[in-house]
Amino acid sequence: MHNYQAVTDRKIRLALIGHVLASHQNGHNSGVIHTGIYYEPGNLKAKLCQEWLKATVVFCKQHNLSYKQCGKLHNFVQLNY
Repeated sequence: MHNYQAVTDRKIRLALIGHVLASHQNGHNSGVIHTGIYYEPGNLKAKLCQEWLKATVVFCKQHNLSYKQCGKLHNFVQLNY
């Protein structure tokens, strides 16, 4: 059974699972900003990933936060059976 808490005295409301903030799965992430490469080009998810990537980089620069754009190599092959 989950213990749900709500923070209601702010403009943004959070629904929390557990006794401590970020103690559940949503508090554990890889710290990766996804580019949307795995989504079909033009797909809403792909577009949102790209927009979020750009917005996150701008936010980090404006607030003097460190970040690393390291890239990733993708190899695409076509298998003919």
